[in-house]
Amino acid sequence: MTVPTDPRDDARALLDEAALRARELQSLLARPRPPIDALYRAAHTLKALASTAGHHAVASRAHAFEDALDDAHRGRGHLDDVASAELRAHADALLHALAGGVAPPIADDERRLLDASAARRLDLACAAGRGLWRLSSIAHLDALDVETAALREDASRVGECIVLAPGALTDDGGGLHVSLLFASAEPEATLRAMLARDGRSLAEVRAPTVSSDARSDDETVRVRVRDLDALAAHREALMRAWAAVEVRAVTTGDAALRESLRALRACVEGVGVDVEALRQQPFARVVGRVHLAVRAASEHAKRPVRLVVRGADTPVDLAVADALAALLVHLVRNAVEHGIEPADVRATRRKPPEGTLTLRVSRGPGALRVELDDDGAGIDPQAVLARAVAVGALTGDEAVRCDAAGARALLLRAGFSTASDTTEARGRGVGLDAVRAAVDAMGGTVSLDSEPGRFTRVSIVVPR
Repeated sequence: MTVPTDPRDDARALLDEAALRARELQSLLARPRPPIDALYRAAHTLKALASTAGHHAVASRAHAFEDALDDAHRGRGHLDDVASAELRAHADALLHALAGGVAPPIADDERRLLDASAARRLDLACAAGRGLWRLSSIAHLDALDVETAALREDASRVGECIVLAPGALTDDGGGLHVSLLFASAEPEATLRAMLARDGRSLAEVRAPTVSSDARSDDETVRVRVRDLDALAAHREALMRAWAAVEVRAVTTGDAALRESLRALRACVEGVGVDVEALRQQPFARVVGRVHLAVRAASEHAKRPVRLVVRGADTPVDLAVADALAALLVHLVRNAVEHGIEPADVRATRRKPPEGTLTLRVSRGPGALRVELDDDGAGIDPQAVLARAVAVGALTGDEAVRCDAAGARALLLRAGFSTASDTTEARGRGVGLDAVRAAVDAMGGTVSLDSEPGRFTRVSIVVPR
């Protein structure tokens, strides 16, 4: 069976995943001590997804974020507050660009702080067509009232304040991250000119909208996995309630009630079957995104590459399929950039000019297995070990004792890369590390196998 996909849907799905990574950057940067490795992984994943989807402006922005991150923490093990504020502005800009000019929605913490008066101001501002903006800054605790008042005063000069949302403490504990949601009819250039201050960032926010009740019979929607999880939880709660009432019906001997309960149970169990059917979709649903990744990487590297897929009909949980699609974007880029040789080199090795990536998907007892092979140059263990010694990842003695499997395992280590330069295609040693971290989070394993001159295989096993 083949599941047709629209390339535009595949690209949109990749950009939706990239937007999640941009929000992850925002969340990480809101912590008192933002974790550097996690920031690098999220930025590198975002860059790969955006590049694959053809959104090169976002990929360049993500690369610039990585550069700013390099500059900010070089020589230190952490980010100071000024650097964090600058990186938050980068993350805000990334999310705005990913939305194609449509700003991200109001944050959950801002929505929770809306009282009746603030909600009314928000509704009136949206009805009047005014833009919504978030002005973020750091307020020192010994002058908190003065500095938050200054935020309100500055925003009031160009619009109407909606709500002030406090965030996390600063790294040194002496300040507080705060953001002010306000409405304004002024253009962005005017706002930036009037509100610009060191340590501040300004980002547009999408106004809440009400969807139309008119829907065509054949209209489809994308359902969030967490909504399906919530529906499944409600079903379980209904089953527990049914069991309690069933006990009462048996105790009282109410035959009519028991008959009604049997009908109710059939309906509730039907909901469970429907939810499971919605969650389990053929892996072919996300294969289009992998094809996009192959095409983008092939064009960038100027190397002809084709993708062969085995097991596309394998049923996969929606959340797992989406997560694996994002990981395969990384792996495809690595395979084309580091594995598949240029056509002239392949000719000298008696290989066809077109490289081949083979994607295999299969189910085993309680697990899903995904393998990606390339018929490229393979992994040279000695070259990997020499690089490890050169960058200080191993001592000379450790390298001598390390076998081929150990050398391949180094490629999954955080921050380790065999690339000697950093480009938008070649990252900072976080490509395979991002894959390993994501698979670990899924409760799975990832491994590498290779034969120099013949192939490299990445194998991922995750719970079904």
